Amino acid sequence: MTKASAAILFLICTVPLSLRSQTSSIPVRPSRKFPQLYTIDLPELNLSVASLAGRYQRDPVENGYHSGVIQTGPLRWSNDAGRSWRLTPDVANGVLLTGPDNPYNDTEAGRAFRIVLRRGPDGDYLPEVAGFLFQGELYVREGK
Repeated sequence: MTKASAAILFLICTVPLSLRSQTSSIPVRPSRKFPQLYTIDLPELNLSVASLAGRYQRDPVENGYHSGVIQTGPLRWSNDAGRSWRLTPDVANGVLLTGPDNPYNDTEAGRAFRIVLRRGPDGDYLPEVAGFLFQGELYVREGK
């Protein structure tokens, strides 16, 4: 695990109780679907669509599909291999939904980017986007 991935915790995904911060100032609640897991209440974060814009990459970058940019107006992912597709924010569930123009939309893991938050030195979640999970792989935001 890289230092970057060790410093973050997945926003909405299978986060075991033993991994979540007990002192986080961002509200957490039991997941309805998985009672042993926790979710973060996104409306409390006041994340804007603009805060998602930026350059992201998977580590290691093995080809142009592993790096790209989230652009706003309209919200869109464009990878360095020249593929691009729309994203629709579903803030209540901590995801950016992909549409039919996404070539990976036929798989469950390819239908959404799961937003990842950064954690501070004290272990608390920060209202700062660190990256996203897509198809089970972590794409880390560059330059943050």
